[in-house]
Amino acid sequence: MIENQPRELTLIYHSEKPDDKKARGYVESLRTAVKTLDLARETITETQLAQLADKMQLPVESLIDPTYDDRANTAENKEGLKKMDTTELLTLIKHNPKLLDTPIVILGARAYKYGTGYNLIREYMAEGVNSTSNAVNIEERKSDF
Repeated sequence: MIENQPRELTLIYHSEKPDDKKARGYVESLRTAVKTLDLARETITETQLAQLADKMQLPVESLIDPTYDDRANTAENKEGLKKMDTTELLTLIKHNPKLLDTPIVILGARAYKYGTGYNLIREYMAEGVNSTSNAVNIEERKSDF
């Protein structure tokens, strides 16, 4: 799986999706080291997908993009997705990575769906506080004296 150090950021995206390209641009504008995984050019294994779902604390079926629009995205096919077991879903996503609900941010040991730049900054700042065990709020330090 993609392992990150505290405050290290990885973006999983698909460069053929317009919203994913915007998210990539925003993430790369941050003043931090960013690793990217473009699913249009790189593959992700079933094991990595299962671990990603675990990091996101979601069932595997929640990894499928509900807005994915393709000629095969009919009511019949959506119903068929509900009948698939976890292994079949992982294989389906692996072979058709556009089905993965991207962009996904892995920040430290956590992963979550990229929503907005604001949410990303909030999560990044929270990760920094969690990763700095000896950090003390300046205001709290003043009140101790």
